[in-house]
Amino acid sequence: NASLVLHGGSGIPDDQLQQAIAKGICKVNFATETKNIFMKTLQKTLADNEEIDLRKVFPVATSSVVNLIAEKLRIVTP
Repeated sequence: NASLVLHGGSGIPDDQLQQAIAKGICKVNFATETKNIFMKTLQKTLADNEEIDLRKVFPVATSSVVNLIAEKLRIVTP
């Protein structure tokens, strides 16, 4: 018995993700989207202030990742 994994799920429209799951995909990887939102948020945070303490700037970027993953879970959970 094999599990089907969708590597490269970043950027796939929501309805297509839902169709893939309905047709047997058991796991979806969103690495690119996750890395992109973390880095873009971190870059914006650093550009907008002088803060250099990672304990202060990383939580902002991490929070954006948590929000992305929560949305993806909402989309892919039947």
